[in-house]
Amino acid sequence: MRFQSGFLFLCLLVSSGLAAERVIDAEMHHLRGGGDTREWLEMPAEPEGDSLTVSFEADEPNAGTATLWLRQRNVQWRWILALNEKQLGTLREDEQGARLAWPIPPNTLKSGVNTITITHKSGQRPDDIWVGDLRIDSRLPYQVLGEREVAIVVKEAGKPEADLPCRITVSDAQGDLVMTGNGTTKTTAVRPGVVYTLDGRVVVGLPSLGTNELTVTASRGFEYGIDQKKLGPGDWPDTLAFELERQVRFPGRAIDPHIHTVTHSRHGSCRLHERIITMRGEGLHVGASTEHNLNIDWADMAAQLGVKQGREFSTVVGNEYTTRTGHFNLLGVDPEAKPPGYIGNSWAGVIAGCKSSGAAVVILNHARDVQTGYRPFDPKNHDAERGQRLDGGSYDFLHGMEVVNSGATQTDPFELTRDWLAMRKVGWNIGAIGSSDSHDVSRYIVGQARTYMKDAPDADRNERSPAFDLDRFATELASGQTHLSYGLLVELEWRDGKPKVTVHRPDWIEHEKTTLYRNGEAFDPKENDGEIKPGDWLVAVAEGPGVTAPHWPFARPYKPDGPSFKPRAIGISNIVRVRAE
Repeated sequence: MRFQSGFLFLCLLVSSGLAAERVIDAEMHHLRGGGDTREWLEMPAEPEGDSLTVSFEADEPNAGTATLWLRQRNVQWRWILALNEKQLGTLREDEQGARLAWPIPPNTLKSGVNTITITHKSGQRPDDIWVGDLRIDSRLPYQVLGEREVAIVVKEAGKPEADLPCRITVSDAQGDLVMTGNGTTKTTAVRPGVVYTLDGRVVVGLPSLGTNELTVTASRGFEYGIDQKKLGPGDWPDTLAFELERQVRFPGRAIDPHIHTVTHSRHGSCRLHERIITMRGEGLHVGASTEHNLNIDWADMAAQLGVKQGREFSTVVGNEYTTRTGHFNLLGVDPEAKPPGYIGNSWAGVIAGCKSSGAAVVILNHARDVQTGYRPFDPKNHDAERGQRLDGGSYDFLHGMEVVNSGATQTDPFELTRDWLAMRKVGWNIGAIGSSDSHDVSRYIVGQARTYMKDAPDADRNERSPAFDLDRFATELASGQTHLSYGLLVELEWRDGKPKVTVHRPDWIEHEKTTLYRNGEAFDPKENDGEIKPGDWLVAVAEGPGVTAPHWPFARPYKPDGPSFKPRAIGISNIVRVRAE
């Protein structure tokens, strides 16, 4: 396509130094890179093309750095953005919609016809994206992004004196993230449209965006409500005060047992100090360092940031044992010890490596994902109906398996739930784990899927040990006494001769239904599926619509099995064993 505009308009704006935003192309365009296969069914069957070229005219080169705005949605893989054949950068690899800004170096614009191109990097998987709303502003990016500054303060309801780590999300009327003028600091972790703050205080630079309305949302993960403020054109207060209500009060701790940093794992984007900030901002009580084949202790960084190890927050030394026969989280390893080595590609070698690590807890990760050509639960390796390995190998070295990994979701959100139930049914003492596998600040949210361990019955809430008891966690996990939470948290009790289910959730997540399982099979007492007998074991699985709101969106599968996906919030309860009495 081609866009023509008068020379005088751009020339006057540049020379006068005004807030010079020029619309180059207001439309959004559907592109498909990497082949003809439609990535998702909700996308149009036919794209406009596999690249975008937009031409426009300018009177003279830009003497100083200018700013290019664009809007993108559903970008999974790498797309290259160029102006007059000079690469400005790549689109942000994130399915969430965002309005982003790139600097245009001096003299990149030229007199006459200029061309913006967006092309898919060759050799990558199919990617259906929306991109467009192209605008050029003659000002520097920091002037555009920080046009207005707003001081934000976030407190917990009923606790006005206490600091509250949290997340601030800035979005527009279309629900897309809007880039701010902030950068990461010692107490903040920043990505486009997202600011995590360690103390609930931050000054945010906001673009005016003309007549567009902005929504600023304060949140703190699953256990808290949200608070929102809308800013209309010209509505720019000096300060914004937010109050978050603690809506989920569960007598236990939330652990994310699968977390990374780019500092040590060498991929993703979240640096170590940003990881501490994001864990606090999402309300996690326990975060496990699971860098690839490294025993790393995050406690020193937490101390440098003034974050004390205690009841409200602690770190665990772990290791994602990354082999050619699967990935395993080893929790409770010695940071001074040598991590287990790569032991061939045999299951027996993996077991030996896990046992030699000295870990208190061993977890099988994303068993249905292919890593280095191997998938633990591939039909060639695992009988899903019988819950057994086909080579006769054992699972008895495991304490748990990831049933929901919010950073590696499955096309069928309940496939791993069925796998886990089949394994419990045949006697494997393996718990259901929720974890994030987050390598990022905001694309895959740390602690979005998490695992709860209830406090010991005799624990004194005011004087309990600040250390997270990994040995107890290992026991509770293997015996089915932990709780998996991915937007919902479920408690199951046996009371007055029948099961009682309680579903915890904040008011911004919906709960649609709960299914009770008896001995691994769906069971409805109202339908006379048979009475519950002594010796039976029960578990409840709750579900509801997945979250799409900008402050906590559920990610799509990055390795989908097909073009259809329906995100679901999931909660899996503790297991209740029915006794004769």
